[in-house]
Amino acid sequence: MPELMTSQAGTESTESVNQLGSSLLLALQSIRTAYEGIEEAIELREEAIRSADVNGLVRGLKVENNLVQHVAEEEKRRIALVASFVDLFGEPPRLGGTVSWIADRVGGDLGEDLRIAGDDLRKTLERVGKRNATSKAAVESLATHMEGLLRSATAQLSHTGAYGRRGAIEAGPTVVSAIDLTT
Repeated sequence: MPELMTSQAGTESTESVNQLGSSLLLALQSIRTAYEGIEEAIELREEAIRSADVNGLVRGLKVENNLVQHVAEEEKRRIALVASFVDLFGEPPRLGGTVSWIADRVGGDLGEDLRIAGDDLRKTLERVGKRNATSKAAVESLATHMEGLLRSATAQLSHTGAYGRRGAIEAGPTVVSAIDLTT
């Protein structure tokens, strides 16, 4: 398929197409690896929430944030590489320069590796998205439960009207009372 690449790529050589393809493959693999790390960080976050470990939650969120930053950098690189392929091969039909579209044009083992990396990344993203949605639902449920507990505790402490939402004694209205001693 080198003839196809050379003719479609114009003056660009097969070597530069392979170099771009290899760079794209590395970017896709790096993004997938980062998302796998994010999935592990989600597990740490969930465990910290289950065990009410605030420090563990902070550590997990820091790890997740660093990985998200890495993904953002790799995504910039991936977008630039896809743009380079679009420049080489011309404007793709409808959806833009997808990995499958690029893999078809690169061909050979590298094209197949790109296709596999794209599929692996897609599956990883779906798995992380589902895991995040499940985690979000659990946290929202816990927050609603905690809010209910706080309302219940406030109601118990506040039966006299002396305790407010902050749990502190609130100054209520001045009570004026009198006793009739003449009768």
